[in-house]
Amino acid sequence: MSKIEENNGAYFGPDDGADIFEEVVSEVESLIREDHEFGTLVIDGFSSLFNRTVQAEHERLTSEGKTTAFGADKKPAVHLTRKLFRRLTKLNMSTMLICHSVPEYSDGEVVGQAADVHKDALYDVHIVLESFVRGRSFQFRVIKSRYPSFAIHDTFDNDFQAFKEKFNVQS
Repeated sequence: MSKIEENNGAYFGPDDGADIFEEVVSEVESLIREDHEFGTLVIDGFSSLFNRTVQAEHERLTSEGKTTAFGADKKPAVHLTRKLFRRLTKLNMSTMLICHSVPEYSDGEVVGQAADVHKDALYDVHIVLESFVRGRSFQFRVIKSRYPSFAIHDTFDNDFQAFKEKFNVQS
């Protein structure tokens, strides 16, 4: 039984291993193997999960006197991200990865915001939404989409019903 099922599908947190990349992958593998009624998996803090793995490897390499050049400290996090994404394609669930944002640069100038993950991590993702505040309302901006009803740079209310209405246009 997965830790998610032990918690009645409500929560898989740090005390359960949610801050350890290998544990998250293991939970997804459990969800693939076992029957359950869950329809959506949300990984909140994917950036933190990725960055903690990079930091741990950086500390390991430097304590052993090894170099972190050429992204050596990122290799385990990138490997686990690819492994997770391969598992997510086998998972019969909708998946949301919630990431922090970082400034996006072009020619040394800030041109916008980007998800704080490895540059290749979002290749297989079908839609990327940026959440932001406009006045007193929360909005989504479409950053990447493979769905015609979600045009790049479109904005809409950060609301499940608004998302569902736009998404159902696909059917």
